Amino acid sequence: TLDKLTTSPVVAGQQVTYEITVANIGDSDVFAAGVTDPFAGVLSGVSWTAVFTDGSGNTSGTGNISELINLASGGSAVYTVTGLLASSATGSLVNTATVTSPEDTATDTVTNTITRDVDLTLDKLTTSPVVAGQQVTYEITVANIGDSDVFAASVTDPFAGVLSGVSWTAVFTDGSGNTSGTGNISELINLASGGSAVYTVTGL
Repeated sequence: TLDKLTTSPVVAGQQVTYEITVANIGDSDVFAAGVTDPFAGVLSGVSWTAVFTDGSGNTSGTGNISELINLASGGSAVYTVTGLLASSATGSLVNTATVTSPEDTATDTVTNTITRDVDLTLDKLTTSPVVAGQQVTYEITVANIGDSDVFAASVTDPFAGVLSGVSWTAVFTDGSGNTSGTGNISELINLASGGSAVYTVTGL
């Protein structure tokens, strides 16, 4: 038998942990059963450990699981797998583990909805003297300090009735969006985890 569980939250940009239990509930011992679980394209930096009860095999490794194990009747192997889910991941995380022997095959697929950890900060500074009849300059910094990427975040700053002849530029670090404009700021931007956008605004 094979039973696979997700034992951690599934959050884009964070570690995900699986527990895979392979058991021999038959009356005969099994030799060289193949345990496989591919993680390429799903998780990165994968490492795993295995604890055997009345069985034998490698007790640790990295990357995909592709192991041959022996289990006595009533024996088991419990794999604990940890890997990093991409900060850009969306939708569902699907992963399948399989054990195969000449006598039997078992498989288990787990599907988890990916949640997101987005934490946006905004800091606005006046970087010029504020003198009637003179240009005023603002600096606006938007940052994503969460573990997950953010898509289509809305940045707004209205200047009508406050400043005239407004123009602005934006510099992105690990992000994207329009890099210049005039008038009010009303923009949709993308920021990776740790990314930022710095707007410089000038108006009279």
